[in-house]
Amino acid sequence: MAWSSAKASPEDLDADEQEPKSRRRFLLRFYRVWNLEQCELPQAVLDKLPKIETHQHDPIEAVEKIIAGMPNPPEIVRGGSKVFYSPLTDRITLLPRELFISAEEESATETHELIYASGSETRLAREKICEAAPIYLYRAR
Repeated sequence: MAWSSAKASPEDLDADEQEPKSRRRFLLRFYRVWNLEQCELPQAVLDKLPKIETHQHDPIEAVEKIIAGMPNPPEIVRGGSKVFYSPLTDRITLLPRELFISAEEESATETHELIYASGSETRLAREKICEAAPIYLYRAR
């Protein structure tokens, strides 16, 4: 759903209106939107869609050891289209491994999110991270 407003043209004014006032018209539009993954499209249409570039690389072993040695680590989930840490569920969501351009980019992103996770109430209880949890709860409703 989208809406916009515009000034009314002189033709839109009522005949009994003597003085053209600054009136606005509002336009409301509805659009039907589908998730492409839920659609069955003909192969000819699928061939026209841009291809997602994937990369093959092995994770950096030193980073994997750091994550494995982390006491009380958060759950790490791979999938979806966004990278984030949720203090509400104590979960890090990462892109699938093959969508990262390099092992370094993947490790930098993963450790960046682990820094946020280190501030959880069950770990260092950093003030800003603990205050953010109710915001995530509010947005989820």
